[in-house]
Amino acid sequence: MKSELKEVIGYILIDDPKNRAGINTKDVAFTKFPKLISTKPSKVYYNDQSIYRGAYDSTRFYFTADIFEIDSLDNFSDSSMRLKGELTSAGIFPKFRQDLKIMGDYSFGFSTKAPETGYEFYGTTAKFNNKIVLSANGLQGAGKIDYLAATAVSKTLFTFLPDSTVGVAVFTNKAVTNGVEFPSMTSDAAYITYIPKRNVLKAKSLKDPIMCFNEKVKLTGLAYIEPKGARASGFVDFDKAVLGSQNFKFEYLDLKADTSNFSLKNVYSEEGEDPIAFKTDNVNSHVSFKERKGVFKSNDGNSVVNFVTNQYICKMDFFTWYMDEESVEMYKSKEKDINMETDLDLLGANFFSTHPKQDSLQFMAPKALFSLKQKTIFCSKVPYIDIADARFFPDSSKVTIRKKARMDPLVNATMVANYITKYHKMTSVNAKIFARRVYEAEGDYPYYDHDSTLSYFHMD
Repeated sequence: MKSELKEVIGYILIDDPKNRAGINTKDVAFTKFPKLISTKPSKVYYNDQSIYRGAYDSTRFYFTADIFEIDSLDNFSDSSMRLKGELTSAGIFPKFRQDLKIMGDYSFGFSTKAPETGYEFYGTTAKFNNKIVLSANGLQGAGKIDYLAATAVSKTLFTFLPDSTVGVAVFTNKAVTNGVEFPSMTSDAAYITYIPKRNVLKAKSLKDPIMCFNEKVKLTGLAYIEPKGARASGFVDFDKAVLGSQNFKFEYLDLKADTSNFSLKNVYSEEGEDPIAFKTDNVNSHVSFKERKGVFKSNDGNSVVNFVTNQYICKMDFFTWYMDEESVEMYKSKEKDINMETDLDLLGANFFSTHPKQDSLQFMAPKALFSLKQKTIFCSKVPYIDIADARFFPDSSKVTIRKKARMDPLVNATMVANYITKYHKMTSVNAKIFARRVYEAEGDYPYYDHDSTLSYFHMD
């Protein structure tokens, strides 16, 4: 047996006193002996560690068997075993009477149905009026849990624990647009935990994710349904992006998180490319399905963004992800008023090449746009780029970075050399930048003669 009668007080009648020879005759039969007769109620406990780690505390959860008599102990029948008594269920249900029997798993238990009026459930106003089973698996029941906008229908049996109800169920949460907002959620098989005293229903994804926001995203993790709204922890998959957080807040068409990690999938990847195109950590996030965009703000002033395919990293404050355009716009919140002659050397680089042959090529760009489809970073407001002893000033202050850290040639730029003394200046410069100390360029050298006449010498 997986469970047993405890505290049994009584006596055993070994045989009838008239049975001297131990022989049954036609006139006299002694088959009902030996007999066990209890004189006080006994108990069955379900606090074994194998049952949900001992969740059923023996002081609050037990079955009390009435005094009983069992005969024919030498010819015992499992199916005929019945003990009348009462279940005390640690407040899950009120005390109710039921016959105890030997279940198929060789534990003491029963299978019954709650009355039509239902049993009070965890001392709340909720009622349970379906099948109830007690065995070595604990106290279980089939049926449905309705909580706020959520519904959980058991696929097998819910297990009722003293503080919660758990089980695998079909989970649905209806969208709510008025008052406290809720998104739509569905799952064919989620692990449900309902905690009535804490007023929360949890749904954990199992083999398949939970579909949310009209099936626009997939949640791999844990969803919480509470009177104050819906929240979640885990990873939200947007098909082309993934957002991870320990504390999401879900509204009807909005998703928010104080701290999160965001990455764009390389959905246009070619052979040998990394599956991630863009990623950043520790950002405050707000994704709106109505506006079809996500807004992210760095929590520490400068979040590191990794452009995996481009082999670049940058530091930015704010990001805006445009879902339909498949692009991310980035900018720094505090842009300095740049004076080309005085403030340039005070600026710190925020774009850094990670290509092993570019020797940490770096420059400042307070604004940029990343195109997922083109796999290209379009940098704006770039004041200059220092290469070797020269300083290049891009035309229109724009720099473009392609895959594998390839920078588009600069056209019609200005160059000074060296950038400390600024002794030489070139205009109309076309330059190819290969690394931090390697470039090829051509341009015009302005020359003023003795009469201050300006001439240009083209230098290859």
